[in-house]
Amino acid sequence: MRRRLQLIGVVVFLAASAGGIYWLTQDQQKSTDAPGSSSAAETASAGRPGADRHAKTSGLPASPSAAPAAAAAEIATDGQIVVLVKARAKPVPNAEVRLYWRRGGSQDASGWSDAKAGRTGDDGSLRLPARPGSYLVAARAEGFAAGHAEAIHPAGGAETRIPVELAPAVTLTGMTLDRKTRAPVALAEIVLSPQLRPFSRDRAEMPEAERVSTASDTRGKFTVTGLSAGRWMLEARAPSYSPAIVRNLNVPAADLVVEMESAGTIEGTVTREGKPVPGAAVTVTGAGEPVSVDTGPAGGYSAPVPPG
Repeated sequence: MRRRLQLIGVVVFLAASAGGIYWLTQDQQKSTDAPGSSSAAETASAGRPGADRHAKTSGLPASPSAAPAAAAAEIATDGQIVVLVKARAKPVPNAEVRLYWRRGGSQDASGWSDAKAGRTGDDGSLRLPARPGSYLVAARAEGFAAGHAEAIHPAGGAETRIPVELAPAVTLTGMTLDRKTRAPVALAEIVLSPQLRPFSRDRAEMPEAERVSTASDTRGKFTVTGLSAGRWMLEARAPSYSPAIVRNLNVPAADLVVEMESAGTIEGTVTREGKPVPGAAVTVTGAGEPVSVDTGPAGGYSAPVPPG
């Protein structure tokens, strides 16, 4: 009789334990399906082998190869960025949105890396998961120039809203001239970057994909269309000339004169322990704007600079 009671007690204990496991699983399922949390499909997706690969191609750091649920929760707790695209005070549906991310290191020469991309809904908004850091938004829609905006998404921030206003495109016309002779500088490369910060001296403020490039013709004239109205940074380059930079250029503008100065050359070699260092970044400062170049395969560099 005593042994029978012991067996009954073991059976009851096992049944209660199994019930406890089931209840725990059920509670986890409820919390997973609750509004504002990751869905069960998202949790399952985080555990697939392609999840980390998607994170790398999207520009966000790949989640650790730990428990899939933990990785999904990490993204959820970092919150979201909500991009709101408008034109003439009305939402712009189906606008193409590209989100750039910069936190610590950089993945291209500008310091920005692609984070996410998508299109706005009928209300002109797009929600994207975000981790803490600095973000740049570029929005495009048919009939408008590209719009840009910056924001910082804080750690633990539930939601960061970034409004982007689109407007019709405008035009810039100008000419590249030799500063001393006033002769046209033909076939100069012209690179334009939206200047969101009025006092910035950073030529790499914009990702490469958000810059606009053209060239002056044989008479030194150039025309750039499709620009958004506002401040831009212009950089002109041509062989035998030092780079010319115009900051806080108000666009639209007509008959802009970009003066370029004949350049000298500073050449040298970067070595380490007597061996050449290829791909080293070299910056030359002095008269005019700083000039940055990279060393070649043999560690050599050649920087066109103004006299001085």
